[in-house]
Amino acid sequence: GCGVAFLMAKTALEGRSDEFSDRDEVLGLEIVSSSLNAISARILEVAGIQDKEMIVSRMKEAGQGYDFKKGGLGDMKKLGIWDSAKALRCALEYAVSCSISFMTLGASIASEKDEAEFLADAAKLLGIR
Repeated sequence: GCGVAFLMAKTALEGRSDEFSDRDEVLGLEIVSSSLNAISARILEVAGIQDKEMIVSRMKEAGQGYDFKKGGLGDMKKLGIWDSAKALRCALEYAVSCSISFMTLGASIASEKDEAEFLADAAKLLGIR
């Protein structure tokens, strides 16, 4: 579904910063919220789709996902494309956990991967190319 569930989560988070009194919690909410659009944009980029910002915007407005086989937006339930809620939740939790570690440690060590190699590996995992 190209991360449409993350876009719906972003919609659910919008306008909720007043529910938090701690400014660190508000900052965390803003970071998570702003990153949720990037997930769909990155999936589209890996698939070689042009105009990813426009497609993400249309997905968010329509509440629809991107069907890579047919090359267009559609209702994921009607198309039989289901993202595992547990997989999406775990991915988001792990991303937040890693971000917290980076922010609190002030430094990190990671292996560098060539962009082309990364995109090829990601596309292979997604079965796109």
